[in-house]
Amino acid sequence: MNESRRFRFGLKARILGIVLGLPFLCICIFSVILYVSMLNLRSMVGEGMKSVGHEVAERSKDELREQSEEHLLRLASDEAAFVDHLLARVMEEVSGLCSRARDVWDGKAPESAMIESPGYALAPGLDREEVQQEIQLSEQLVWMFPAVFFQDNNLAFLYVATRGGVFRIYPWNENMELAYEARNEPWYRGAFTSGGAHWSRVFVYSGEEDLMLTCSRSFSDSTGAPCGVIGADVSLKSVTDEISNTRSGDRGYLVLIDRRGNVIARPDMDPEDERWDESCSLENLFLSNDERLRSIAREMANGGKGIQVCGTAPDEKYVAFAPIPTTTWSLGVVMPIREIVFPIERSVERIDGITRRSLERIDHLIDEEQIRFGLLFFTMVIIIVFFGLRLANKVTQPVLTLARGARKVGGGDLAYRLDVKTGDEIEELAESFNRMAADLEAYLERTNRDTAKRERLEQAQLMANGVQEMFGGESSYDWLLPHMEEETFRAGDTLFRKGDRSDKLYYIQEGSVMLVEIGKRVIPGNVIGEMGVFRPSRERSLSAVCETDLRLSSITHERLFDLYSRDATVGFHLIQMITQRYVDSLREETRERERMESELRIARDIQTSTLPSVFPAFPDRPEFDVYATMEPAKDVGGDLYDFFLIDPERFCFLIGDVAGKGVPAALFMMTAKMLLKAALQRRSSLGEVLREVNRIIASENTSSMFITLFCAVLDTRTGEVEYGNAGHNPPLHAPGGEPFIFMKPRPNFVLGGMEDISFVCERIALKPGDVLFLYTDGVTEAMNGQGKLYSEARLQQTLSGLGAKPLQELIEGVRRDVRLFAAGEAPSDDLTMLVVRFNGRRALP
Repeated sequence: MNESRRFRFGLKARILGIVLGLPFLCICIFSVILYVSMLNLRSMVGEGMKSVGHEVAERSKDELREQSEEHLLRLASDEAAFVDHLLARVMEEVSGLCSRARDVWDGKAPESAMIESPGYALAPGLDREEVQQEIQLSEQLVWMFPAVFFQDNNLAFLYVATRGGVFRIYPWNENMELAYEARNEPWYRGAFTSGGAHWSRVFVYSGEEDLMLTCSRSFSDSTGAPCGVIGADVSLKSVTDEISNTRSGDRGYLVLIDRRGNVIARPDMDPEDERWDESCSLENLFLSNDERLRSIAREMANGGKGIQVCGTAPDEKYVAFAPIPTTTWSLGVVMPIREIVFPIERSVERIDGITRRSLERIDHLIDEEQIRFGLLFFTMVIIIVFFGLRLANKVTQPVLTLARGARKVGGGDLAYRLDVKTGDEIEELAESFNRMAADLEAYLERTNRDTAKRERLEQAQLMANGVQEMFGGESSYDWLLPHMEEETFRAGDTLFRKGDRSDKLYYIQEGSVMLVEIGKRVIPGNVIGEMGVFRPSRERSLSAVCETDLRLSSITHERLFDLYSRDATVGFHLIQMITQRYVDSLREETRERERMESELRIARDIQTSTLPSVFPAFPDRPEFDVYATMEPAKDVGGDLYDFFLIDPERFCFLIGDVAGKGVPAALFMMTAKMLLKAALQRRSSLGEVLREVNRIIASENTSSMFITLFCAVLDTRTGEVEYGNAGHNPPLHAPGGEPFIFMKPRPNFVLGGMEDISFVCERIALKPGDVLFLYTDGVTEAMNGQGKLYSEARLQQTLSGLGAKPLQELIEGVRRDVRLFAAGEAPSDDLTMLVVRFNGRRALP
């Protein structure tokens, strides 16, 4: 039979392969060639469009860079000329005062109108009588200072120091010391050694809190004898204002350095940024980590002019610089290259977008053509299959008829005869097959008569053996029933209770019993109570109550073991019975455990998948740092945290705890987070946000769940934080590296508890370096083996001991201390913590 089936399948398959295979092969090859051609055409079109657009963009980018370099160099030259003009004016004023001082010392100066004589200071140890003439001459010179002082707003002080040790300053302050040795000051000595105007280093005058420098020059009488030094303290406010207010693009700025590489002025530079005094330490570009920046700084200090590139991709910057001849300083214009080429990059992105949309359109057209070709392909397949099958059936039908006849005869129908009229070799084969079937039928009739008697005898013997075995065997409990006594109970009766002494084993004949603790029904034909009978403690582990009227058979513990002592096979039956019950219970418990573990796994995945976990979370925002973690407990809870930018200037962070466990709590948590995010985008007041979210949650809260929440919004410009506490644990605040202290927010009701609840929000101003630590009750209520809680006091002590460590180390330190306190006890709730540090605005690099 198997041989004929293989023959039938093989013959038809060969015919169909010849009729269908070749057309299919041709169609498939054509389809592949057409599909590859369309893909190649798509690729050529896309690459062509993209290459043309990028080539145009690159040319535009080169031209834009050339224009920008010319503009930046011109801007540097113009600004350098402005600063040079301002300082040259001061130098001319000092030189003019030196000329007047020479006339005064030579007695050629016209007499000035008498005014109140200003004060003066003498060098320590100097007798007034010794320098009486210099006192008078310097007094006459100082009367000329106001005319110069009030013409130049950049002058802070004018002063004269004589060779004899007299020092006068304008404006004079009555609180100034009367003993002062000016001849030891660098501005005095530098005036004599420079041979002309001498410029001091930048300093901050303690009374003015402004960047200053001194221009000094020596003067002599007509004989060439040195007489003293004229000095002027110059305020750099006009320079720094010009540098701070003059921008190139959005991020380009000016910078002023001296010949030693020190940065004198740049945007956002203020005397209060660092420890400024008379010996202030400025940022020095010669010490930069960027080799190219150091080279540029040296060329600027040497009085060079030009434009160069510093930094590394993608943060490369142009630095255009020009000298300030008056002071040998240099002014530079810093412009990020990325800002210059940004419009071209946007154009490249637009070109890529147009190319992408064009390719999508081409892909859509290709898909449409594939659908049309597919329909045509399947139509052709149906036509070919239809005619192929007709041809195959016509060729194979006689063979199949012969095969069916063979199966009939092989199946025992020896009277079956083939009727094949093809007029070829198959018809002759069918006639030979009919003759063979007739001969086989006659032979079998003779064989059957010889073996009929023997078969009847063997069948009778088998029936006898089966009857004997049937009456000699017994069912699984038949061995026990003869030794049991019959009992009856009414519906609702308690058969036995959990903890009762187990002294009987029952076999249910009629009715049913409910095992109360596990909710399982036991029906007739089953045994209950066998485990308690054999347990050493002889206690019932479950309670059994009759669901219906009950008829059962029972046997006592003593009777059962008496049977065992007299017949060892009883032990085998007992073991078999207990083992079967144990296996059934184990299977049921395994199914329940797998269901519960699956639910917990789903809840844990829902809970953790919505929490941000990539740190640093905002690497391009130096104003603040954030770090958070959530360690789930064994039973999944509903802890949540989140942080995100509402807009470029407002940063929101929150932490909360859902009252509940498992999948419902995880889904409730996720819903609350989405509502908070959506409301924060629409409303500016945090109190309105909490009120709206509470209204939505409470109105749909059929499961009576609620959330404790602490939510805050940080203004990254000012450090001001608006926060609201909805029944959550109070956070801790560490102001500027000091120990952590608990905040005392105004109490509000939990979210989702009641509708139409208002929430009071408060504000706190953070300073650079301030830290806020948020947590859930899984931290403070962690319990050790003695039943003691971790507590808020220990949390505060641990955080204060960690000091100003990085945020991740703060959280890891608290987590380690909680584990040390728990001493191996499994956590009963999630450990969730979030910490934020405000850094303030930082200066541009």
